[in-house]
Amino acid sequence: MREPIRCTVCGTATLVRVQLGNVLMSYTLPVPCRGCETNMIVHVVQDAEQGTHDVTFDGAERLSSKEEVAFQIEASSEFVVRLTHAGEKISVTPYIRVCTLAGTEAVVMLFQRLGQFLLSCHNDWVHLRRVNELWLRGRTDLISQMMQAEFFINPKITQSKLDILMVLHHLNLRFLSPIADSSSLVNYGTEVLREISQLPPAGLKSIITTSDFHRYADKLFAQIDKYVAIFPRLVPAYNLTIIDPWKLDDEFFRDYGISSIAFEDVKSYYLDSFEVLGDLLDLVVALNNLKHRGSPEAMLQIPGSKIQTLSEFRQTTTRKMEYVKHGETFDKLLGPILGTPYRNAIGHMTWRYEPFTQVITMLESERAPTGKDITLLQFADLVRRMFGVVLQAWELIYHLQKLALIIQGETMSKELPVWLGDAHRPKPHRTDAPKRKRGRKKKKKK
Repeated sequence: MREPIRCTVCGTATLVRVQLGNVLMSYTLPVPCRGCETNMIVHVVQDAEQGTHDVTFDGAERLSSKEEVAFQIEASSEFVVRLTHAGEKISVTPYIRVCTLAGTEAVVMLFQRLGQFLLSCHNDWVHLRRVNELWLRGRTDLISQMMQAEFFINPKITQSKLDILMVLHHLNLRFLSPIADSSSLVNYGTEVLREISQLPPAGLKSIITTSDFHRYADKLFAQIDKYVAIFPRLVPAYNLTIIDPWKLDDEFFRDYGISSIAFEDVKSYYLDSFEVLGDLLDLVVALNNLKHRGSPEAMLQIPGSKIQTLSEFRQTTTRKMEYVKHGETFDKLLGPILGTPYRNAIGHMTWRYEPFTQVITMLESERAPTGKDITLLQFADLVRRMFGVVLQAWELIYHLQKLALIIQGETMSKELPVWLGDAHRPKPHRTDAPKRKRGRKKKKKK
């Protein structure tokens, strides 16, 4: 769809090329004006059944198709867009471009998954979120009733807190599976459970009984809820998951960007997630201490640090991230994502954003660049990957919560493994199979 518009602030004429949505039917796209560097806003509402669309603008007015325009700008709610220069003309649509980069089949499969997740967000999340909130508020008396009403869960398999936790985990995984790769998440959980099961029992019990897993789960769930809210504006970042990594070089991110979201929309999620994951450092370090040094209190010795015990580590506020950068077993949960160099500049508002190149420059002070630049598309992808780490942390807390409930004496109902599709459940006895006669078969006489 091509719309020539004029900025109502400075009068600059721009041809906006909007790629209509495949799975998003209503969306808002900010379009920067090259004349005054303010944003014009495009609102699109599509009717898939009628095959029609309605487009309105804030801060801009339509021009006739005969009037000349100085600039062209791409906008898409679902695909990465070309970052154009003055006088540059665009001949390929975002959809065709991504199909060329990734293959049409990969694009179709991706948007089947994304469409499924958007539909689940619309139909199921309001109910699933409330079930999670009931669990986090300790209202187990109401959960069984709501699970039966909204998700058709048999009350027989939600008799204990352990039952409820495991059923809720299954429902959450099923909801997130289109965007979270639930198989890899389950594999991660299996790996974590294997590592935890090999820890010295006394030390593990000490960690479990002194940790507030409920508080961790509450904070992590808040980040999942926030991500669901911003997900529709992050759809173009998922294009990068189907493009060959070798194509995603510096030149790619100079040429292509994202028009569905503003930096202000994602930086708060990044900062909040960074703080929530940072809050898990004490637990991760305790598990590493137990795994590698035999006691939760026995700290890794780092040059220049006087910290000797976990108790001292919990009280300090400096150099904490250095303890998850040494390749120990549980480092891989937090180390890669907390090692990114952008948190301080974003948190202290010492950054600068250029709307046409979409480059975010991190500053040591108000004027001194750090040299650690990142584009808006790269940052959106960083937020997507950070969400994956939030889910891994949530999986870790889930398995520790299970162990905590077992220690408290909670048991699992007999019907639950069958409902979960446990591979180890006994197979039903076949009564319709013909019985095999014992002994050698006698030959018939001729």
